[in-house]
Amino acid sequence: MQPAAITIPRSPDELTAEWLSAALGAMVVDVKRRDIGAGLGNASVVIALDLKFAKHTSRPHQLVAKLRHPLLADKAVAYGYNLRETAFYRDVQPLLPPGLAPQCFYQACDPNGDPYVILLEELRGRSPSLVDGCTTDEAAAFLESLAGLHSALRGASRLNEFPWLTGFDQTFEKMVAMMPVLVGRFVEQMNGRCQTRTLDIMRKIAPRWAAYQAACARRPDAGLAMFDSKIENGIYLPREGGGERVTLIDFALISRSIGTWDVVNCLYSLPVAARRQSEQHLLDHYFGALQTDRGNYSRAQFQRDYEDAILVQLVFVVLVAATPDSNPRITQVRNALVERCLASAEDHDLSAAVARWMAL
Repeated sequence: MQPAAITIPRSPDELTAEWLSAALGAMVVDVKRRDIGAGLGNASVVIALDLKFAKHTSRPHQLVAKLRHPLLADKAVAYGYNLRETAFYRDVQPLLPPGLAPQCFYQACDPNGDPYVILLEELRGRSPSLVDGCTTDEAAAFLESLAGLHSALRGASRLNEFPWLTGFDQTFEKMVAMMPVLVGRFVEQMNGRCQTRTLDIMRKIAPRWAAYQAACARRPDAGLAMFDSKIENGIYLPREGGGERVTLIDFALISRSIGTWDVVNCLYSLPVAARRQSEQHLLDHYFGALQTDRGNYSRAQFQRDYEDAILVQLVFVVLVAATPDSNPRITQVRNALVERCLASAEDHDLSAAVARWMAL
């Protein structure tokens, strides 16, 4: 049960013992704060909280708080990041199987999207590096959790209760309007490092990007799609019986769609050579983990959706490459994604996928 509305903190200093007591419904007498997101390129300020309570409580003594980023607040409002993630923890996370997403203890967001706050359980695990590249086993574990997310509400009428899940339509249309300029800029940046065939595909499909996304949201088998499923957005924790399981984090882009863009994103966390070697094995692994009616979603349809999603990422990487950033780590992530995305596009025959896009 969420407490009555209280003031939404705008900075870590406002996460006081008094505020946390009101948010958690238990008396906090001391709080220690640690910034655990600095320099990582997060769109939010991420703070670890060590709490001391006045008496025994079922509330955890360690939490993670997500707050507005003072330098990125305008962007977060424009793209609806904060509203979307708080809505996810309010509406959707309680419907998911345990362990797929962190447990939320409080969430609130101003109706305009800024400020916002989310209090989550602290998960003491690890996250592989996208820049260094993950291993095949790490990708397989991540794909298992993605399959759980995609299966949870796939084709469910419940999704109609959450109109915010399809709230990116205007954003996609704005991006499409910018595409001719952005593709031209991308060509200049690549300076001959991108095959002519791939550039021709980019120019052809970019105007269809918004139409493709809308078509995916309308599909009767649509479900939840994370839309930011790079390997670093998972916390790897010990699995009972051995191995590791993954709790997914960062749902600022969660949408109603087809989950194969998430699959493509995950596989781009692998170095190019590793992805080429293990791609079909990992696709089979993900498809086998889907909890869905095989009669309604065949392996052949999944392969078509996967090829379509490679095109999605091809357009998306134009946006990523065209957005300057002074953070060296973000630049490293961008460069890795561009390299792996272009390699994947060049490895696949995408002519049938392009035809499907052009028919929308």
